[in-house]
Amino acid sequence: MLLEKAVVLSNKQIRPDYWQLGLYAPQIAAQAQPGQFMMVTAADSFDPFLKRPMGINIIDPKSGFIRIIYLVLGRGTKLLTNLRENMEIDLLGPLGNCWKIEKDCRRALIMGGGSGVATLLPLARELFYRRVQVDVILGARSKDYLSCADEFAGYGSVIYATIDGSAGYKGLATDIFPGDIRYDMVYACGPMKMMENVVHLSREHHIRCQVSLEENMGCGYGVCMGCICSVRQADGQIVYKRICKDGPVFYGEEVFW
Repeated sequence: MLLEKAVVLSNKQIRPDYWQLGLYAPQIAAQAQPGQFMMVTAADSFDPFLKRPMGINIIDPKSGFIRIIYLVLGRGTKLLTNLRENMEIDLLGPLGNCWKIEKDCRRALIMGGGSGVATLLPLARELFYRRVQVDVILGARSKDYLSCADEFAGYGSVIYATIDGSAGYKGLATDIFPGDIRYDMVYACGPMKMMENVVHLSREHHIRCQVSLEENMGCGYGVCMGCICSVRQADGQIVYKRICKDGPVFYGEEVFW
């Protein structure tokens, strides 16, 4: 875990309510793994006091480049839109655990929804470089909210599902879960209900599944205990774990939905 002062390379709106932030952060880029996140300082002041958790969309350790795609929801993320080229911003990271790619994995399904789509791109790239066949299902309310769709296509086959039918299948991403294909692992990130459904579908088809949970975080490294989730241990006992420290990635069967 590092505290690094990153340089803003770009910051632009790419979709309704979605912005893309490019940063030069060589120390964090050298260590970050797919699935990890950072705590980002929203402004050069103590207001707001807390940093904002942000998943990483692109990691390039050679150039030191990191990209974040963020959804403008409240005051903190609104302040991020004020960042301009060559400004500096404090980053704390990389934090949390990463996606597990098992040695015998030959074919994987990635399912993303909403703002969770962006953080799955480094995983798709890593699977591709490890010669894993990758299928991707991306869900959004409409085509205007589909993030990184073209970039995912460089690593595998991509299917879209939109609520209004403006791109791909009209409906939910989980409606088109390909149960007739034998996958070695399913990876999911998105709304909690979507991930819960992905876990149930994976279980029905006897496929292991990993999910990346999202939650409001105060510190990002397990001290404040503000991002607790219920997890079922191997003996059936339910315990509490910290999403920021013990996660954000969990095996689907662990999470007590």
